[in-house]
Formats: sequence, structure tokens, C-alpha cells
Amino acid sequence: MHLEPGASIMILPNPFKDTKPRIHENAFIAPNAIIIGDVEIGEGTNVWPGVTIRAAACKVKIGERCSIQENCVIHSEAGTSITIGNDVLIGHGAIVHGPGDVGDYTLIGIGAIKLQRKSVGKRCIIGAGSVVTKDVPDNAKVMGIPARVAGTLSEKETSPDATGASMYHELGKGFKKAGMDQRDG
Repeated sequence: MHLEPGASIMILPNPFKDTKPRIHENAFIAPNAIIIGDVEIGEGTNVWPGVTIRAAACKVKIGERCSIQENCVIHSEAGTSITIGNDVLIGHGAIVHGPGDVGDYTLIGIGAIKLQRKSVGKRCIIGAGSVVTKDVPDNAKVMGIPARVAGTLSEKETSPDATGASMYHELGKGFKKAGMDQRDG
């Protein structure tokens, strides 16, 4: 693919392998999000401005109805993969580094960091600014540097309505309907 100077396309194939992003037609991708390589993005997921999802030497799979908010970075070590489940909200400026998956119905707080080779279970909340240096079990609320379990969460506390994932799903649908998806131009 040859890009003209000033081109705004930010969904790019892997220049070293025959892989390119596969993005569900109902996902919303903000105009200046950057998605490179072997990336799969599920139905209803929204990827906001400044996000970088780089899979030139790895695989990244993001489930359905996720919200990847402004300035997040998602990446994995060469030859590995990372899977982010369904109904996951990744807060502004968070870094999610694989390998090590993120389970369904999880909220990664603003500015949190999930280090490589660490997994986060289902229905978890990672507090804002926390650094995940150990695997996080299902239903855990973790906080701090390094992140430590600070409580157990109920299904209600990690529902898409409680974490904000539902609201961002609807917001992304509205932006897409308004023609603001980078694939619309």
C-alpha cells in the first residue's frame, strides 16, 4: 500500500507479513486512531482518538462492545497474542501489553498499565493509575503500584451499565451513524 503525503488512513497492513486489520463493519474507529497488522475488532466496539493498536509482530483480538478510549496503547510481544474479551472498557491513556489476556466485563482504569505476561480475569476493575504486575483473578478489584487485590466484585458492579461500557457502545454507534468513522471518508 502506498500512502500519499497527508493521507489520513490509519488502518494499515503489516508491512512484513500478509496480515491486515479485520474490523467489524459496526465498530466505530475514530479518524486518528492507528491500527496496524494482525488486529481483529469485534462488533460494536469503539476505538477513540489517539489510540494505537500495533500488531506488526503479534496478534491482537478485541471482542464485542468494547470501548478503547483516547490515547490507549495495545500491543504484545513478538510471536505472541493478546485477547481482550467482550464488554471491556479500557480507560483513557491505559497501556495493555501482552501476552496476557483481559477477561469479559472488565474495566481497566484511566492511566492503568497491564504489563506483559500478566492476565486479568473476568469481571474485574483495575483502578486508575494501577500497575498490574501479577495475574488478576476473576471478580477482583485491584489498585495501586504494584496493583493488589482490594476487594471482590459482584456481577452487578461489573455489568456494562456499571462500568460505562454500555454508554460508550451507544456513543460509538452515534458517532458512526454521523459518518465520523475513519472508514467513512
